[in-house]
Amino acid sequence: MAIGVTSRRDGRTDPDAAPVSRWAVPVILIGSFLPAADSHVVNVALPTIGADLGAGPAALQLVVAGYMVAYACLLVLGGRLGDRVGRRRLFVAGMAAFALASVVCGLAPNAGTLIAGRMVQGVTAALMVPQVLATVYATLHGPARDRALGVFGAMVGGATIAGQLLGGLVVSADVAGLQWRPIFLINVPVCVIGVLAATRVVPESRAERPLPIDRPGTVLLTVAVVGLLLPATLGRDTGWPPWTFVSLAVAVLAAIVFVRVERRLERAGGAPLVAPSLVRVPAVAWGLTTSVLFFTAVGAYLFVLAVSLQSGLGFGPLESALVIAPYALGYLTVSLTIGRAVRRFGARRVVMTGAVALAVVHLLAAVQLAAAYPSLTFFSAIPFSVLVGAGQGVVMIPMYGAVMAGVPADGVGVTSGMLTTTQQTGLAAGVSVLGGVFFLAVGAAAGVADWQRGTVVAFVGMAVLALAGALTARKLPH
Repeated sequence: MAIGVTSRRDGRTDPDAAPVSRWAVPVILIGSFLPAADSHVVNVALPTIGADLGAGPAALQLVVAGYMVAYACLLVLGGRLGDRVGRRRLFVAGMAAFALASVVCGLAPNAGTLIAGRMVQGVTAALMVPQVLATVYATLHGPARDRALGVFGAMVGGATIAGQLLGGLVVSADVAGLQWRPIFLINVPVCVIGVLAATRVVPESRAERPLPIDRPGTVLLTVAVVGLLLPATLGRDTGWPPWTFVSLAVAVLAAIVFVRVERRLERAGGAPLVAPSLVRVPAVAWGLTTSVLFFTAVGAYLFVLAVSLQSGLGFGPLESALVIAPYALGYLTVSLTIGRAVRRFGARRVVMTGAVALAVVHLLAAVQLAAAYPSLTFFSAIPFSVLVGAGQGVVMIPMYGAVMAGVPADGVGVTSGMLTTTQQTGLAAGVSVLGGVFFLAVGAAAGVADWQRGTVVAFVGMAVLALAGALTARKLPH
């Protein structure tokens, strides 16, 4: 039995072409599940990794943020490369490289090697992930495409839960005394199967007129983001040496040059990484701003809660994962039902309401933590986890819809890439910046009262970000 149709060389659907194998969609969707799961699988393993490798707070932040930064900065580049050299070819190459990077992570003898491996994982994920939806759109049509898109959404959402639970299970099981290492090594057999299967069942497709690769823009964006996040992460532990201020200055300079280069490229009729004309569209400008604030809080929440539960309260990795996992259930439940509220009240009003509600939830959690942190139990922590996930679902889905509805039809693809890049950058910023504030508030003593103080401060920071997001959301289209 087969579904859909293969693509022509231009990447568009050809109803008269030979049918696609029914295994093509499950195989290609591995490329969306693995990177999403790997974004979360490491969170609950951080305290164990720190103890095993002697890694301090800054190193643990980079284990998470390094992956996200590399992924964010190269995501658009990966999509354009796939259009040019072939989506299946780049998917297979990206998955094979992801497996090798996972081996480096799993066998890392020290924190530096693990951070480097995680950054390479992010690079390879950026090569692999854009090919998933591009292949679905290029090779399927009608109900087959709709089914594939539905499964894609479920896979990405499920990866959040699976990553947390898998990390908790693997670390708790301590297979062969390897502690945290199997959370990376388990990727290898999955990738091998994916590579072998993709070469057999996934059709090749390319774009007839692929967009040119914006090399200067990619380099400048990477320098700006890395130059900002590195000192934000390492500055506190290293005593703010001169290189941290040089790095910040370079980041600002790279950002200014990036804007000028993108403007010049667009005026010349090129294809900039970030289209200045689209950024000037109010829906896009305010949507990107809201997205940065929102995902900074998301990244901080997942990072801070996982560390605080284990290091501060002595929860095990699995118990910590079981507290965080309902967050994804709350998010998925709301995201599947929020459409009715958007149709009735409008996206802007729903996003603002959700952001305010999310701020209230974070503040209530901060009050609970301030009053009863030492006695916090598994069952008393779960309700706030569900409510945070639900609040994030209320904000994210309508926000994306409002942004995409406010751009011209020919700018939808570019805007989608900008939103995804902003999402990953915000997640990394949450770990680096608000995670840094968390560790700063904890201090060197790291007793229960210290972890309590740091966690309360972090949750108040998340509430402030949510309120700021509510204010910027006022400018979104109705």
